[in-house]
Amino acid sequence: MNFIMKVKQQKITRVEAQRFLTAIVSIELERIEAERYAEPHAKTPGDWRNRYLDERARAIALRKVASMGPAAQLFEEDRSALTQEFTHDDAFERVERHIQFLTGSFDAAFTDETLDLAKAHITRSGFSDDDVRVLLQIRLTGTADAMTQSDRKNQTTPFVGLMPDLRSTEMINIPPLTSIKPSREGYDDSLDSLCQAYFSEGFKDSQDPAEQKKIAKDRRQNHAVLTQFCAAVGKKRLTDLQQQDLHFYVSVLERMPKVYGRSIKDRELSIMELLERAEELPDDEVGLSSATINRNLTILRNFLKYARGRGARPTEELFLSDLRRKDNSDERSARLAFTDSDVMKLAQHPIWTGCRSAERRNMPGNHVIKDGLYWGPIIAAASGARREEIMGLAIEDIVMDGPIPYILIQPNAVRRLKNASSHRAVPIHSRLMEHGFSDYVQELQERGEHDLFPDLRPGTPTETYGNVFYKPWKAALDMQLAEDANRKTFHSFRHRVISILRHDPEIDKASVKDLVGHRHEDVTDSVYRDPAKLLMLQRIVEAIPVVF
Repeated sequence: MNFIMKVKQQKITRVEAQRFLTAIVSIELERIEAERYAEPHAKTPGDWRNRYLDERARAIALRKVASMGPAAQLFEEDRSALTQEFTHDDAFERVERHIQFLTGSFDAAFTDETLDLAKAHITRSGFSDDDVRVLLQIRLTGTADAMTQSDRKNQTTPFVGLMPDLRSTEMINIPPLTSIKPSREGYDDSLDSLCQAYFSEGFKDSQDPAEQKKIAKDRRQNHAVLTQFCAAVGKKRLTDLQQQDLHFYVSVLERMPKVYGRSIKDRELSIMELLERAEELPDDEVGLSSATINRNLTILRNFLKYARGRGARPTEELFLSDLRRKDNSDERSARLAFTDSDVMKLAQHPIWTGCRSAERRNMPGNHVIKDGLYWGPIIAAASGARREEIMGLAIEDIVMDGPIPYILIQPNAVRRLKNASSHRAVPIHSRLMEHGFSDYVQELQERGEHDLFPDLRPGTPTETYGNVFYKPWKAALDMQLAEDANRKTFHSFRHRVISILRHDPEIDKASVKDLVGHRHEDVTDSVYRDPAKLLMLQRIVEAIPVVF
């Protein structure tokens, strides 16, 4: 039974077969074009007709050999069929000659060449004898297909399929983001035109650098999802979309690898190639999360809403809400809070106890480097602030010239905030002062720095300060907590702080929301309540146990 399952798993998949066939057709079409480019005009009509008939006979012979293998031959009943198709006397003999030549070519060299082509285009090796037989069939079929497509009776140049560029109406071709420009032209119902207009009008550039970064991120995400959707369903016009297309798209997302697109090679794979890769993965590595599927459906909903506003809509009503996935996991446990033990282990990492050097932060040594990697987790543990709120702080957001030093979490030149409630003042915990936070800020001011953590300044426009922080932080987290790091992230500091404060009976729960930037659920609190005074917030902050 295990042997049978192994053979079944290793056989050539339909997707691999399709990819190999496509590659063979492309290779053969290039060969035919090269031959015809160097081919002189026929001297007589008879010469041209002889070339034409010989190519047709070869295509028939290729299909016969692909079907029957080395034992291929023509039967008497084939004679009448060939006579009707060719309307000349020597058709039978022409095809027979090509069959004899092809069956005589079934040698080791031809097989090795076929395997080399398969390895290059299917990108795997270890083919069984059955695989080799099927690969030979596909190669012969692809060669025949190429000859049929290049039928010289229908070609006027060496270039097969040469025609005017009608891609804007013949296929989905969402342009790169850099080429999208506003247009005053009328709208039609082609997905191509609607997507171009949506990216142009729905994501207008901003003069604010931080806002522009957010707009660019949203535009890229919408572009990726809509491009993926169009590629998956294969529809060219909005009016052609049906509910079954949406259902199929969601089924594709549920069959995709959970992790993809992180390498250049991965990003070049088609939808079918990604699904093929998923076939080889364990079940727990396949299928996008409910949150991702629902996010993509929301992007589609917004796009359809935009199109409807332009007067374009599908012929039938679409019900996106019917396809949304319910997340059965407990939302609060999706990312767990750090325990006391977790924080104590983290505090023992060389980042805070002494490392070898700036390049070797995970190795014990005598250097305590006070930078973003050092301060970020301490600030989070002492305030419950979000990762990007902390890492994107500017020097001017740190207010020291008052009775209560505080961090002003506000929009700045490098990042926006999650919502209006996120704009707040957070008193600085005394533990940060004990670690020399005030001296750190003063030193940066004297150097003329703008960012609180200049070491986290992104190298590209698409990165954030939190992105730069993530990799070394994740390495430290995994090193200290090992298996206990599962489902724990930087956000786990925030969960810990909120949990501690909410379970303290002496702390006003509404003030906790002010501290961590949560919306007030009660209308009276959210509309009429003044933010808690800084002194009250300071008392709440000091109630947070900071292990660092």
